[in-house]
Amino acid sequence: IVAIRRIENDIGAFKPAAQVGALNGALLYLPLQDAHAGEYFGDESGWSRAATCAGTTCPEVVDADNRLDAAAHFDDVDDHLSVAGVDLARSAFTVAAWAKRDVTGTNDFLLSLGTQQTDEGLHFGFRATNVFTCAFWND
Repeated sequence: IVAIRRIENDIGAFKPAAQVGALNGALLYLPLQDAHAGEYFGDESGWSRAATCAGTTCPEVVDADNRLDAAAHFDDVDDHLSVAGVDLARSAFTVAAWAKRDVTGTNDFLLSLGTQQTDEGLHFGFRATNVFTCAFWND
């Protein structure tokens, strides 16, 4: 599950009972459990920013029959999804995700946005040192 939400004024506690309300105003919400996914993963934020992929770069959806415990499995080789139209420049935002790695000791970023230039690219995920990070490129 990947969700990106722009924060306007206040930041409240993210409590399990309030999870549905926490998605109000989301710019992107990808449950990544679509049984029909193939090369398309639906955005449930209301903005219709579907995530797409092509051929062997598509993750496999494991145990997918639109159940809440289904999941996309990325192969750690070339699997990735692309989403257009999410602009976080000069704004506060929240990124939330549930992820489980099969291996350690590798860079496994769940989200990257922008370019690989100092302070121009956001990355969110695990570094090869097994430390979780949310940082801008070269910080």
